[in-house]
Amino acid sequence: MRARHSIPAALVVAVLALVGAPSVAANPPNPLCLDEGELGAAVRAQGDAAYRLAYDPARKGTLGALFAPQQRMLREMEAKADAGDVASASRLGVLWSECMLGGIEYASSKREQAVGYLELAHAAGNREATYYLGMLTAIGLRDGTPSLSAAAPLLIQSGRQRAAADEALAAADTYAAIVLSRLRSLSAEAFRHARGTAPRGQPAEVVVNYDFCAASAVVEAAPEGMDRTALEQVLGGPMAGLPTDGLACDTREAPIGIRVPLGIPAA
Repeated sequence: MRARHSIPAALVVAVLALVGAPSVAANPPNPLCLDEGELGAAVRAQGDAAYRLAYDPARKGTLGALFAPQQRMLREMEAKADAGDVASASRLGVLWSECMLGGIEYASSKREQAVGYLELAHAAGNREATYYLGMLTAIGLRDGTPSLSAAAPLLIQSGRQRAAADEALAAADTYAAIVLSRLRSLSAEAFRHARGTAPRGQPAEVVVNYDFCAASAVVEAAPEGMDRTALEQVLGGPMAGLPTDGLACDTREAPIGIRVPLGIPAA
């Protein structure tokens, strides 16, 4: 995920220690994914001691104090977006979309707000907003119905997906975009058990073949000692819950998918 705001690295670590990082996150999630209320609730869920550490007014440099300027900026941006400012709607819609694609789960009202901002910016010709609207459409976060066929035209319009010769190829490109996005969110820790007896102090290069209709990930190449069954389970995770509409799976004679060379970070 691209960082859109400057956050001190030590502060990110502190936030993750308090609210807990997803086990498959490759990079710490942007702390600005959470507004003041969400951050406070997440910290309070860790217990009273964590909450006092984060918000004790007698302490200097608490999370509340350190985040105050950024949170104020986001509130102002949100007010502008609600008033119809396209630039603010795009920035905030994209930020929240990146957070959701990275695994953050928002309340339905906030998801709808993010989609509304993206739709406003998309209607104004903002191609980045169009891209994220397509990504959310593909996984069902736009209207509750995952759809490759509905998402593909948006991704093509954004300029970040090629125009395809037919609907099936367009749907396959969209499916691939989601899988690759999710693969980038996998960390070395996610592969810990799959490493088996392979050396843990160095990166591992693997090749995986994805069959979209079969929802299968088959390892073609991996370092000696790696547990291929466990590896395929991890690599198959990015396909979970993805739709197959538009792929013509019922009538397809040959598999449709992608072959992905992948570098796994050192453990």
